[in-house]
Amino acid sequence: MPLDLTSPLAVSLIAVTLTSLVVSLYVVRSRRQAEADEARRREIIRARNLKEKALKEADAKDDGKTKVLVFFGSQTGTAEGCAKSIVDKARKVPASLLWAHC
Repeated sequence: MPLDLTSPLAVSLIAVTLTSLVVSLYVVRSRRQAEADEARRREIIRARNLKEKALKEADAKDDGKTKVLVFFGSQTGTAEGCAKSIVDKARKVPASLLWAHC
């Protein structure tokens, strides 16, 4: 006996199945977004802690010289090279003359 997709029971089953699927996809997407948001929040906190630690270490080593902290962030790695270039330039010239461009 062939299945009649136009019967009220079949239409109801299809509607319930599709609704369940849409709700399930929404829940999965929401959970993934929440996990991504939490990961971003943890990364921000980690970066703040690293910054605070670096500033405390710089204060602890105060020898009267002008201190320059160079922070960088990159997905491709180019910012790290730029930051190292700035540090190299900063070591060679007085801070009042320092101007760096990558």
